[in-house]
Amino acid sequence: MFTMKPWLRLTIITVTVGGGFCGAILAGVALDSVFSQAVQSHSAISFVMMSVTLGLFILVTISGLIFAQHPERMNLLIWAFALQVPWVSVPHFGYRFAAGFDAAVAFFGGHFKWGISAGSNCQIQFFQQPLGAGINLFALIMLILLLRAKQKPLENTTFKPTVDTLDVLNADKK
Repeated sequence: MFTMKPWLRLTIITVTVGGGFCGAILAGVALDSVFSQAVQSHSAISFVMMSVTLGLFILVTISGLIFAQHPERMNLLIWAFALQVPWVSVPHFGYRFAAGFDAAVAFFGGHFKWGISAGSNCQIQFFQQPLGAGINLFALIMLILLLRAKQKPLENTTFKPTVDTLDVLNADKK
């Protein structure tokens, strides 16, 4: 069993279940639109990319639901936050993913960028991307806190009678 502060557990559940669900709804609506366009143009790449996006948001949502019911089951949750940490952009590929909350810092094209947003965001892009990298600080902090909580065993809180409590219990019987 693992120990975790209630504020951290509730924050994690909120951003994973809420953010993942919000992102899944938005990705589902976009997937419907992309599917219609893909059928007309015979291009499947957009459909595949939106399906991947939908899958990422479903993964985050499921990880949060599992964690809400079984706090000791954190492995999928760790993966869900780890996927949200990097923000990468190279000339032919760009990736950024956040579910629930995003506090990012990055260096792109020689310029420092930062931003904070509540909500869900996924960008998977190909071709003509500026060179740069960044991190989602919120996801990184949540990941570190999760890993620390996983390593810290839960203190034994079972009732152990002491001499004082035994005296009280015996006094009740008299």
